[in-house]
Amino acid sequence: MSEMISSESPFRRLPIDLPRRQILYLDALRLSAEMAAIAFQRLNALLVHLSQKGAEPLGDGAVRALVDAYSVVDSAHRFREVLRVTPGLKHNAEFELFMRRCASDKPA
Repeated sequence: MSEMISSESPFRRLPIDLPRRQILYLDALRLSAEMAAIAFQRLNALLVHLSQKGAEPLGDGAVRALVDAYSVVDSAHRFREVLRVTPGLKHNAEFELFMRRCASDKPA
């Protein structure tokens, strides 16, 4: 599995002079993104595998797919909520656009 956030990313090399509280929030954002990526990769691999099985019974495949799909959604929701309250983050036009586009209560 490839990592979503590279080992060279600033998220993995936070400045030591950042306030501890901000470091915790940035770590939570990184972990949420990585959790979503891992769940998505697992879901994708499982769905490819299940589609190749054809009409054979799914067994626990459907449950595993639902677990991974929910994990992607849950991680994305967590990322959005942590981002909303991250200290030191400017709530500029780009931030507001991101938050609106990721809102779960958007009209379909």
